[in-house]
Amino acid sequence: MMLLMVMLNFNYFLNQFVLSIFIILSIAFYTLMERKILSYQQNRKGPNKISMIGILQPVSDAMKLLTKKEFKLTFSNNIMYWTPPFYSFFMFILVLNLFPSKMSSTEMNLSFLFFFSIIALTGFSTIIMGWASNSKYTILGSLRALAQSISYEILLIISVFLMMYYISSFSLMNFQKEKPFLWSILMLIMFIFFISLVCEVNRAPFDLSEGESELVSGFNTEYGMTKFALIFLTEYGMMIFMSLVMTLTFNNYFEMLFFFKMILFMMIFLWLRSSYPRMRYDILMYFTWKNALPITLLLSLCYFMIL
Repeated sequence: MMLLMVMLNFNYFLNQFVLSIFIILSIAFYTLMERKILSYQQNRKGPNKISMIGILQPVSDAMKLLTKKEFKLTFSNNIMYWTPPFYSFFMFILVLNLFPSKMSSTEMNLSFLFFFSIIALTGFSTIIMGWASNSKYTILGSLRALAQSISYEILLIISVFLMMYYISSFSLMNFQKEKPFLWSILMLIMFIFFISLVCEVNRAPFDLSEGESELVSGFNTEYGMTKFALIFLTEYGMMIFMSLVMTLTFNNYFEMLFFFKMILFMMIFLWLRSSYPRMRYDILMYFTWKNALPITLLLSLCYFMIL
């Protein structure tokens, strides 16, 4: 019996390891897709020098990044400076447990609550990065991230709890088992949910904590080499996972077009970056607190009365 349990645990961890490797590889080519899409929308050529049509450009970028010389900041808090990139990447690896695959037969009954816990804890890494670097640009970036997270997470929680109330479950996969056409009923809530996810992954037009024109690079200004690579992997990995969440929540997982829909949401993240300028900080605060929040509460009241 003990041997069987050990074998099952080993099989589970092996499956999760293989899944993590493939997702990390997909992140590399997701960045290539982003650069290609941005180049087409800006009427220029994208990466096309490394290998055929630039297919190995992510490999070249990774090698260049990881071979950079490591440096030590004189005025940084060393332990708090080094820890957050590894911590945020570890949170991303944890959230991969919710990724549905045939390799893993596990299904969490409270997967959405686990998802909320992970994204709430991930936000602390951004704040600590900016504070521990002891740079005025990074501190301003972390303060923006803090105020922004307080704003959009309220919308995210309200919209998701309304959806969970509708299906009477906290499981991510039960969205498919119970109500496969949730998107047609909660269309407006889906729109607010997606905006909240864009804010969560810190993408344009809500990437205020990385405002290049104002804060150099924001909270990650002082990070390079391996630490920057981990921050980069976490950001783009969460974009892929948020696209999965949108597809699982409002579409049928067992459809043939499931992965095409997921790729569509992934492309919407990139399309937003190329089409919309970065919002001004005060406009974002005004939008979330005085426009989006009242609309979300009103929609919640209407849905409670109808459902």
